[in-house]
Amino acid sequence: QVTMQSYNLQGVLEQVYELNEASINKKTDLAFQTANQVTLFMVILGFCFFVFAVSSMFYFPDYIADPINQLIQSIQEISRKNYSLRLEVNSNDEFGELAHAFNEMAERLDEYESLNVSQILTEKSRIETIISQMNDAIIGLDRKNTILFANPKAAQLFGKEETELIGR
Repeated sequence: QVTMQSYNLQGVLEQVYELNEASINKKTDLAFQTANQVTLFMVILGFCFFVFAVSSMFYFPDYIADPINQLIQSIQEISRKNYSLRLEVNSNDEFGELAHAFNEMAERLDEYESLNVSQILTEKSRIETIISQMNDAIIGLDRKNTILFANPKAAQLFGKEETELIGR
């Protein structure tokens, strides 16, 4: 009877061993499938990041350089007193803020330039009127002693027209 129970126990142990082996094989296969899926997912994700990196390598410098080049060209135009130039504001990022600030600066410079030219012309006209009405001869010279202006009395003293004296 002990031998019989021993065989019976041995049969049960073999069944348990086979069940454990089947369970381990099933879990191993599942682990391999999961590892394969994760590997495939990582390869696809890596490829996507690679494509993104390569496309960024070509696009990103233009994203930075183009607005800076436009700003440099606009600043050069402002230095040439072309205050009517404005930058396009296409975004709300730092470049958009910079373009907006530049446009405001150009607008104010244009206003100041117009105001200054207007004031200078008004003052010039006023001074010319005062000089032409004076009874004394008045001649304006620059640093090279070239005549810039002369009133009618000065022209009369030289016996020439005012326009003939200017530039001599």
